[in-house]
Amino acid sequence: MAPCARRREAVSFLFLFLALLLPNARGSGVSWQYPVGLSCPQASLDNRSDASSALLALGSPSRAPGLLFVPPGTFQVQRSVDLNKPLVLQKGSVLAVARGATLTLNQPLNAGPWQVFSGAGAVRFKTGSVAHILPEWFGAKGDGRTDDADAIDKAIAAADGCSAIVLFGSGKTYGIGHTIVKRMGMRVSSEPGATFTALKPGLVGMAFQEGGPHARPDLLPAFRGFATALEFADNGMVDSYTPLVAPAPGMPCKEALRINADSCRITFGVIQDCETGVVVTTRTPVRTVMQGLTVEGQQFVDTLGVAKQVFLFTALTPNDPPKWDHGLYSLRSVKPHPSAAGFAVVRSNLPAQGDKGLPFHTYEIAELGALPPGGRLLDTPIWNSVLRVGPVAPFADGALDYSGGDFNSIYFTGTAAQPPQQPLTLSTSSGSLAAFKTANRLAVTPWQNVLTVTIPASSWKAGELRQLYMYHQLAYEGQLVFLTVPGWGSQCIDGKLAVTGLTDNSYSSSQVTGGNKYEVVLQVVACRAFTGALTFPVAVGAAST
Repeated sequence: MAPCARRREAVSFLFLFLALLLPNARGSGVSWQYPVGLSCPQASLDNRSDASSALLALGSPSRAPGLLFVPPGTFQVQRSVDLNKPLVLQKGSVLAVARGATLTLNQPLNAGPWQVFSGAGAVRFKTGSVAHILPEWFGAKGDGRTDDADAIDKAIAAADGCSAIVLFGSGKTYGIGHTIVKRMGMRVSSEPGATFTALKPGLVGMAFQEGGPHARPDLLPAFRGFATALEFADNGMVDSYTPLVAPAPGMPCKEALRINADSCRITFGVIQDCETGVVVTTRTPVRTVMQGLTVEGQQFVDTLGVAKQVFLFTALTPNDPPKWDHGLYSLRSVKPHPSAAGFAVVRSNLPAQGDKGLPFHTYEIAELGALPPGGRLLDTPIWNSVLRVGPVAPFADGALDYSGGDFNSIYFTGTAAQPPQQPLTLSTSSGSLAAFKTANRLAVTPWQNVLTVTIPASSWKAGELRQLYMYHQLAYEGQLVFLTVPGWGSQCIDGKLAVTGLTDNSYSSSQVTGGNKYEVVLQVVACRAFTGALTFPVAVGAAST
């Protein structure tokens, strides 16, 4: 035994190299072998009986260094075993762990993407012993037809708490027959092209374990054919990404992401042909605080006409909703289908009253495709929120209507958001929307953030006060508060006229009458006597433009 003791470190690394290159001398069993020239004992076992005792002896830390080299064959592990030597498993070699037994690997494992573990028992890895755990080790096929869910569950259980990452292979399609639960103490990574495909309709693809922060980040596979691809419930500190969520033939996508969580960052590449992109909800009617949620994606696209909304906030008790606030919901592109009746970008079931809406959120859509007929940007009350949208086409009248909002900043960007080239002539009487559009040759009511308007030519007396009228789609139910004359404010414009008031005049109810949809009143006073017209800018809808 002296040579082993004197050359402990050298033997470990040399034998690791040799064991990966040379076949096992005993062929029919497991051996712990040393390089030629060392007089150290060797032990072996066969595959006809319980290998537990022999594995315990071979893996004892009291023995000189080396590793366990396992040739093809199935070896029974019927009692719990801690292995303290590196393990090399050739293709075809399987350790069958019996129910109630646990095989714990405290040193590195070397095996390819094939099955090396079977049985109802548990396999565990010491922290740092492996960087990645493959579901193929537990029997996953990745052929899109076999149900790989049990194998994936075992891989996740083995990775939980040991800092290893469950790795899904490049181009592999894993059939999923039941919901995969992603545990808090482990991570997931996926190579390009890795996909989960549902083997039956109505499934949730992956649910994140409830109860606290998750090890992160997670690079998830693509999801096809799931009613709900990903579910996050009562989680904190999640950081996950999936490249694609889409339906499969005969298995529609109802909702891509279902979220009941806060302080999470959830990102995706493409959500395609799903009824809803992101559902934010709660599981119980108890009023809760849900803050700091970030959802970011590249594209939401509907090619089939099935989409109803991108973001849906749904409370179990709408009149006493959760405190959903301070969230960021950002998409690079939204492409609705022209036949998607009733489509909305953001929708909720909250009432349009008081503080029941969605407060202190930021919504960003860098490129918004043309909304279908009857489609809306917002079908929810929002307040103290910021909305930034880059439309590729003008908004039809009604597309920007929403109820129950206040103190919202709404920014439109991109070439389509440029104001009309010709100044818009203001109306001299209230209730003149149709005449305003006809006079200015407008197909739709203006919606841009900055407009250039003209007061018609006439004679003014010094100090004379008049009311003039313009129309804007954001003036709806009296909730437009950001109206300014940039660069001038209430000062005299060119020394002639001052706009001393800009008011949303669209609100009306059973108690308040006289409001007109989209109407904005400009109160103008003459700084001096003059005759002529006056042109100036008006900023609408944003705290600063």
